[in-house]
Amino acid sequence: MNAIPNSESISPSQARATVHAFSSKRDSPALFGWKIPTQDQLTQFEFRIREISLTSPIVYTAHNFDLMPTYGENRNRLLQMIADHGTMIIHLSEANIAPYNRHHSAIQGLQDLPTAVVPHGDYQPYFRLNAEAFQDPALQTDKIKILVFGHIRTEQELKFCLDVGKELGENHFQLLFTGAIHPDIIHWKETHHFRDEWDGGARRVHFNVPSEQIISLVSQCDGLLIPRFDRLNSGVQFLAFSLLKPAFVPAQNAMEEVQNQAVGQGIYTPNDAKSAAEVIRQNYESSIVAKMKLQFDTNAFNYMEQDVWAVGLAHKIAYERAAEYYDRRKAVRAE
Repeated sequence: MNAIPNSESISPSQARATVHAFSSKRDSPALFGWKIPTQDQLTQFEFRIREISLTSPIVYTAHNFDLMPTYGENRNRLLQMIADHGTMIIHLSEANIAPYNRHHSAIQGLQDLPTAVVPHGDYQPYFRLNAEAFQDPALQTDKIKILVFGHIRTEQELKFCLDVGKELGENHFQLLFTGAIHPDIIHWKETHHFRDEWDGGARRVHFNVPSEQIISLVSQCDGLLIPRFDRLNSGVQFLAFSLLKPAFVPAQNAMEEVQNQAVGQGIYTPNDAKSAAEVIRQNYESSIVAKMKLQFDTNAFNYMEQDVWAVGLAHKIAYERAAEYYDRRKAVRAE
């Protein structure tokens, strides 16, 4: 959530500026330090966001349908604060706006705020890190390696991926999990067991990957399966694009729209393991020419939609619209 300068014209330097509305830890990127906020913190946040809204537009980026689950019953209260005092909601894709408004129909006024679409941006910063090798025995096989990267949050996501692995079979494909898994799904002892004792089937390393090893990991895989259901979007999709790897995504919201815009393929029916397995097979059974075209289209998408200039310009336009709307609304209220 950003507070932006209130002026008729916003310079690029101003457009890049962000202001923390409130943080329980000054060095934390999260409003409440990734913890459940107390009632005192919520009251302080509400006071602060109201105070900021008197002098500056407030722009909120909708990363997903809901705020962090750890916020619990406070999620609706926080979103109502945004509806009451915010100026604009930024979405990754036009396809996210209507579903997001329907999902939050109980939040009064949220759907009335202006919206803007800003591209995701690629993962160039990862290339600037002191790269380290990611090593795992599953990467030493000559099979087609399908990576499930990132946090597995639900049992539904885990079961779906394992079912896709079964549909693909183990003769030609190797399924590899990396990233945390929610502790309610499997016990921590099981996560260590899966990591330390591999039977040759689906490789399950349910632990976070150090940032310095992400480029190495993704580079050694052949494609990324994204099991994000009932979500607006997934950053893993863009990580795959950044490294010119095929991404396989569900036909939902931004994931479907972006996939069609980028490459026009790699989309499966949500929660349908057979559909996902068939989409994956088709990709690797295609001709060399088709695979080259896929990489060309992905690279072109990166430069046209994810480039720093494109993302920065979209932010600048969005912030200018937010400032204009803020000034009009302030003038009306003053009458």
